[in-house]
Amino acid sequence: MICWVRNKQTLRLDQKPYLLYEHDGFGVPRTARIEDSGPLQHGTTDRGMKLPARDIVLYVQMFADDWEDYYEKRAELARWFSPFGEAGTLQVTEAGVGIMSGTDGLEISGYAVEGLEYPGSDREGLNQIVPIVLHCANPFWQDINATTVTFSGGGGSDTYTVPAAVPFKVGASTMSISQVVDYQGDADAYPVIKVYGPITNFVITHAIKGMKLDLTGTTIGAGDWYEFDLRYGVKTLKDSTGANKIDKLSADSNLATWRLLAGRTNTVSAVGSGITTTTSVQLTWKNAYSGI
Repeated sequence: MICWVRNKQTLRLDQKPYLLYEHDGFGVPRTARIEDSGPLQHGTTDRGMKLPARDIVLYVQMFADDWEDYYEKRAELARWFSPFGEAGTLQVTEAGVGIMSGTDGLEISGYAVEGLEYPGSDREGLNQIVPIVLHCANPFWQDINATTVTFSGGGGSDTYTVPAAVPFKVGASTMSISQVVDYQGDADAYPVIKVYGPITNFVITHAIKGMKLDLTGTTIGAGDWYEFDLRYGVKTLKDSTGANKIDKLSADSNLATWRLLAGRTNTVSAVGSGITTTTSVQLTWKNAYSGI
């Protein structure tokens, strides 16, 4: 099934009156390699790559019952793909197709930038061919549904209870967990990390290159949480009230680059002290793919 989702509403593109019969631009876009060269260097030095924004063309056939219906369908399609307002999301949920066999479907967001002119040369009677061009600033396909991994230290492992009329615990409980995160995408993903208190001196580290997010010297209280939003263009640290807590991060933290790596073993460790059974850490992300 192929759908266009916008403003929490869904337009089916795999059944009449709008039938997608062909598309271009679903695969891997042409890669831009980043290179430089010294004054005496032969050739260049490769510094990595970037995927450009992608354009997807949807060849939609529009069916109408009469001329009144024809113009109503045109107007409806124009509203769905209007260049004004929020971006829309193209969702593909064809079961068993390539990488989608292990997912609930993939999606990519963008704006329609061309194709809604309805030229007479693309019409046969009341059937209109509409080649809609979607410009996707973020070129990656992503899982429709996010994946979440939870770290929990359990709490109380190094405390002891004092027998009294009302028992109470003495001592400090610590979190020290290392876990391999199963990341399925072929492009890196920047997750959202949520830390639920109580916990003090929280640090989460990725084994590759030692990428870390370090809150040493900070206590997240019981009932409170901090959220690292590492997505590109966001890069924030806020508490449960929405207050900015970026000043709590150590100077050597990797807020800009901490990510889940494609094609590598993602071993993530989380440490902290003063935890209880309510303390936990959640990593949430969507697998990202360069093409389908």
